[in-house]
Amino acid sequence: MKKRLIAVLLSLALSAGILSGCGANTPSASEPSAANSSGQSSEEPIELVFWTMWDGGDVTVASKIFEEYNSTHPNVHIDFQQQDFTQFATKLKTGMMSGEGPDFAISYIGGFVTGLQADGMLVPISSEAERLGVDIDFGGYTPAAMQAAEVDGEYYAVPCDNLIRVLMYNKRLLADTGLLNEDGSLKLEPGYDNFMSMLQTAADKTGIADPLALTMRPPQLVLGWLTMYEQLGGHDFVDLETRTVNFDEALAVEALTKYQKIYADYVLENLTPPADLDMFKAGQVPFYIDGSWNVSAAADALGDDFGVTTFPQLGVKNALVTTNHAFIIPQKNDMSDAKTKAILEFIKWWGDNNYKWAEAGHLPAYVPSTQTEEFANMPWPKYYESTLDVAVPIYTIPNANLHQIAEVTDPIQKGMLGTITPEEAVAQVRDNLNQLLPNL
Repeated sequence: MKKRLIAVLLSLALSAGILSGCGANTPSASEPSAANSSGQSSEEPIELVFWTMWDGGDVTVASKIFEEYNSTHPNVHIDFQQQDFTQFATKLKTGMMSGEGPDFAISYIGGFVTGLQADGMLVPISSEAERLGVDIDFGGYTPAAMQAAEVDGEYYAVPCDNLIRVLMYNKRLLADTGLLNEDGSLKLEPGYDNFMSMLQTAADKTGIADPLALTMRPPQLVLGWLTMYEQLGGHDFVDLETRTVNFDEALAVEALTKYQKIYADYVLENLTPPADLDMFKAGQVPFYIDGSWNVSAAADALGDDFGVTTFPQLGVKNALVTTNHAFIIPQKNDMSDAKTKAILEFIKWWGDNNYKWAEAGHLPAYVPSTQTEEFANMPWPKYYESTLDVAVPIYTIPNANLHQIAEVTDPIQKGMLGTITPEEAVAQVRDNLNQLLPNL
């Protein structure tokens, strides 16, 4: 057990996402409490500590949602704590193993959840919700996300969003390029050659030699490469039974070669976050590819000049490899039933109000929330909501997330930057995973 946990910690040192919090025996959080003459509870509220790796516009929107919950639920106070993205996984794992982490937090669905569950470190949310009488509608969430959150018939995580990438554009810069329709929408034709032609036209007509800002954050590079692989017809990636890779190496090389050419031909060399977003917000480039979580920040900066659409179809089929943020509750010996129930009630409330999270650009994971008038009135998600029709959950590996481990991110980033060839990068990914997987 110890040897396995040590191996997991080493492999996840550069990744992101997990959490803390659970149950024992004290009065229920939903029991009525005495109220004073002002209508506020005369008892001390239940105090919960929440950790997240969110940054940028996510924190702004999430903070408002948590503040609203605190103000409308005087019997509970959630301490919203933002942690460093790059250190989040390591800090969370350490806190969970010591029992001194937060009460609950955000994770990425996938191998993290299954690995932590296998090590007995997570609360089974579905059975605890039933035991404590919290009616969470697990069947109402995005099916692919819930499948990734399930182990042996139990749900160990509840998704709060669908994480997708989008193509943002500046209508003012593209006004005289012939790339916009009369309504200001982008003429985005499917196919790799059409996309490259669009970028070249933008460069020629605007005089901006590098018209695309493409994030060089390693997890996003891996997701872009995997999406290209999927769009070219690839699918299998890891055989979980044999703990070996089984991806189509030729397609993987082709995907990285084509994705790298976009960077080499049309992206400013050595562009790193947050300079990519800053350039787009400042109106210095007409195109920007990154997560929908940056939509609100970019839209606020550009105003009427802002436009957004789905991630381009670059291959023979339309697909986008996606991930999800999710709530998890780690096992914690000193957690009362009252605290556990309060966490579960917040998770249910978040689902019922999931449209609020769309203000940050995210697509809600709780499907009924997308059918509300509030969501319909959101200015931007309607332009890329159709992504969920072609979403492909990221390939699962044990105890880790494929797009965040150094064994994958390092070679792919080097391949994108051109310091090694696509063939060398894919070979390194293959060899690294074949060495790592048996130890996870």
